Amino acid sequence: KSKFLGLEEVEEGFLLKVRFDVASGVYIRSLVEYLGGFLDVPATLANLRRTRVGDFDIKSARTLDKV
Repeated sequence: KSKFLGLEEVEEGFLLKVRFDVASGVYIRSLVEYLGGFLDVPATLANLRRTRVGDFDIKSARTLDKV
């Protein structure tokens, strides 16, 4: 499920924080550009962190030191 995490005013404009839960094949960068077009404002992705891919979840990830 997707979730709104916050909206913050920054020097360049606004920073919208959102968590998306999407299926394989969804291009988040394109989704962000589409959202900006819908709102009639320029938009770009500032940060992307994958927390799950298929059966692999960030909670079970290991650091390189532990591998």
